[in-house]
Amino acid sequence: MKLYSSNFVEISLSDNNLVITNEWFKTTASMFDEQYKAEMLKFIEFVVLHKPKYHLIKSIDFLYIITIEMQEWTNNTIFPQLINAGIKKIAFLVSSEIISQLSIEQTLEENNASAFAIKYFDSENEAKKWLLEK
Repeated sequence: MKLYSSNFVEISLSDNNLVITNEWFKTTASMFDEQYKAEMLKFIEFVVLHKPKYHLIKSIDFLYIITIEMQEWTNNTIFPQLINAGIKKIAFLVSSEIISQLSIEQTLEENNASAFAIKYFDSENEAKKWLLEK
């Protein structure tokens, strides 16, 4: 079920409410920090409302470079809310853009990210299978 869509991302929820998905678009190449923050805060609203256990991030077309400042903001603002909402696993469909991919991975290296099981995939089916396995 589609929950939200913008120029940068579409957020959807699986029928059983277990998996929330962010599908990022190539337009993220022109996204500014404040827009990144706004999109992440919108995402958190849906996590808090629906309380999914798993998060699938389709970052193949994610082209925004997460700066050190935005990595810290994500770690301090977003991750604690994901933990409190009960997210257990995060699966990434990875980007072919090495620089943006590195910025995602660096963000996840921060302390709060260790509260999740995190794995990277190049297959959406494999990512969903891993998310839903016990």
